[in-house]
Parts: sequence; C-alpha cells; structure tokens
Amino acid sequence: MSMFDGLEHVRVIGEGAFSIVREYRTRSSGGALAVKQLKDSHAGNGDYIERFRREVELLRALAGTPHIVELIDQEVDGPVFRYAMPCARMNLADLLRARNNQLEFSDRLALFEQVLAGMKAAHAKQILHRDLAPSNVLVFGAGDSLQLAIADFGLGKSLADIESGTRSSVSSLGQLYFVAPEQRQRLNSSSVRSDVYSVGKMLNYILTGKEPDVVHPCKFGAVCRKACAQDPEDRYGDLSEFEEEYLLCKDLQLRPLTPSDQWTIRERLASDEQFGWQEFLRMAIEGKTDDHIYYDVIEPTITYLQKDDNLQQFVAALGPSESDFVEALQKHLHECYGTSRWPFSSMNWFGDFLLSLFHNLQKHSARLTCLEELWLLAYTIDQWGVQRDLYGLINDGKIPEDLAIDFAMAIAKSEISTQKPQFSRRSIHPAIQNAIDSLAWRS
Repeated sequence: MSMFDGLEHVRVIGEGAFSIVREYRTRSSGGALAVKQLKDSHAGNGDYIERFRREVELLRALAGTPHIVELIDQEVDGPVFRYAMPCARMNLADLLRARNNQLEFSDRLALFEQVLAGMKAAHAKQILHRDLAPSNVLVFGAGDSLQLAIADFGLGKSLADIESGTRSSVSSLGQLYFVAPEQRQRLNSSSVRSDVYSVGKMLNYILTGKEPDVVHPCKFGAVCRKACAQDPEDRYGDLSEFEEEYLLCKDLQLRPLTPSDQWTIRERLASDEQFGWQEFLRMAIEGKTDDHIYYDVIEPTITYLQKDDNLQQFVAALGPSESDFVEALQKHLHECYGTSRWPFSSMNWFGDFLLSLFHNLQKHSARLTCLEELWLLAYTIDQWGVQRDLYGLINDGKIPEDLAIDFAMAIAKSEISTQKPQFSRRSIHPAIQNAIDSLAWRS
C-alpha cells in the first residue's frame, strides 16, 4: 500500500502551469503533508513527465541538504506522478507581505542567508535551480525561529545536462523579476551566473520588501547591482564569490565599533569624551596602535602634554607612577626608531619634550631615564638639536649630584657615533666628564 493511499485531502495550496500542490492530512497521525502532482491534463505528455521526474531526481540528490525542501515520498512511474514534502503554511512572498514593516535588518539578513546557504549547497552538487523566487521558498516555524527551505526544482537541472534539455522560453515560467535575462528567451542559456542573478534579486527583495523590477537602493546596493548585472560576465563568477562580497559588506555595517577603552590615544583625544589623567596614563602605558606607534601614540601624547599647562598637571597627577610613564614612553620611542613611515626630523622634537619632562619630574629613576634617552638621541643617533640641548644641561652643571653618578655609568656603557663634544671642565660633574673621556669617539 502506497503512503499516498493513507492521505486525506484538506485543500489546494497552489497551482502552476504544469502541476498542482495540495495539502493532505495523514489518517494515521493527523500530520500535514504537501503533495505536488503533475496535472492530469499533462499526464500523457512525455516532456512534462520527464521534467517532473527530473525534479524528483534533483530533490533525491539534495536529500539532507540544509534549506532545501525534504522529499518524503514519490510516485513517478505513472499513471499518477506526484511527490510528498513537508507542508508549509506560507512562502517567503507571503511572509514579506504580512510582516515587512516588522522585520529588523538583522531578521532580513538571517532570512537571506538561509536562501544563500540552500543555493550554495545545490551548486556544490552541480545543480542549478533556474526558477528561484520568493514563492518557491517555503517558510516553516514561527516567531523568531523561521526556517526556510527552497522548493520547486521543476526547472532545475544538473550542470552536466544543461546543454541537452529544453530550448523553450521562460517568459511564462517562474517570476520574471527574478529570472536572469539570458534565461527569458532560451532556458538552456542558464549558468551558475544565472542563479547568481536570482540570488541577487532575492537579496534586494528581502531587504526592501519591494518586487525587484529594478535593483532598489538598499544597504547592500553594490552587491545587488553586481549580482544582477544584465551581462552575465559582469556578475560574480559563482555564489562563493558573491558570498565573500556579501560578508564583507555585512561586516563593515554590523561589526561593533571599538569600545572607547580600546581606542588609541589619537582616537581618544579626537573624541569629544572627557577623560582624567589616570586614564590618559593607562592609555600612554598600554600604547595601543591601529596603524603606527608614532601617529597613534607618540605624536598625540607629546602634542597633548605640550599644550597649555597639561604637562605640569599630568606630572602632578602621576605621583609614584612617574617611572611607569617614562619607561613606557622610552619603550614606544625605541619601537618607533625601528620603523619607517614617520618623520625622522621629529627626533629633535622628542628631545625637546624629554628635556621639559626632565625638569618637571621628581622621581630619580624617571629623571635618569629621560637623561639616558636624551644621550641616545644626541650622541648615538646623532641628532644635533638634541646635542645642543643636552650640552647646555651638562655643561652648565644642571644635573643634580644624586643623578650624576648614575648618568655617568649609563654614558660609559653607551655606544656613540659622533665626534667628542667639548665641555667646560669647571662646570661639568667629574664623573660625567670621566665617562665621556672613556668613550672611543669618532675622530
């Protein structure tokens, strides 16, 4: 006994040129099924029978594929030609008509991505649909748990057989807004790019809720326009290429903005949000970069601290964190020295800032770090402007006694690349002079 013999007719769901779809209830369980059947008037037509059998074969080949309607049972040996599938209460066109004003942007993308997944799965098995339209996408579930399944593979065909089928027009088949131009006069002109066209029209329809007689403006306009180009050669080559572009567009629109606690100093200072010195210290120490350590960290830090009396206020707020800031600054500077794409003339600017910082700091270790970095800029990297500033500091005896010995030891361990400076032996600290004399200066 056939499964179909145990069904009780409920209603006609829909009717097309070749077939009719009815809802049935199973007598055993009372569950609903949809049965698609070749019309009796075409039951003796060999071409229509072959088309119906091919649809069943394609659904069988796609068994278990996500977002493709399930083939439950079939009769294709005559005299009746039919197959059973799950019964949906609506299709995608019904859904958009009923809920277009209620769907959020994310809801629409979720719907479309199910269609895309089903079509990609079919293409992966070398099967074209050739009649993708909202009325051929079934909707299951309710509320926020809608599941879509692509149905009606009546015009579907294996890519291997695409050259050996009907040459009929599709001007009366399917929904023309979704059919690629090359298919409208000659169905055998179909290709992967033809389905790409239909997928692009589906995206435009789902996003706008408007019949896509044209590509309506939407947030994926560029993707839709390329997918729906009149010339197949101007479209995406396949659905994988389409998906890559779609996901890029989606990411650019939906990716969360970087939270303010992840901003670079440059971004933070450019914002209108208020911040305190402790937050500024944290950002300066962390040194987050988006592009380059100079432009994201060093330049905005120095520029901001040189404005008005910001440096004095900042140092007053540092307290015991003076060394943490200066050591972080030194680390960022050394990272910068080893990179390109920044103005090397800024090294003299670094020297000016380090000198100001030295005069404002109180902590021994922080001030010593400033002196060490000034020496590196002046006599290892050979920056003349910094040499001038450091010369005045050393030659005028402005380095306190408690720093002189430690600075002298740092000088003695340093590498130099310049000629020996001539300091006044009457003012310079003896330990610093001895350290300078101990180095092998360039002659």
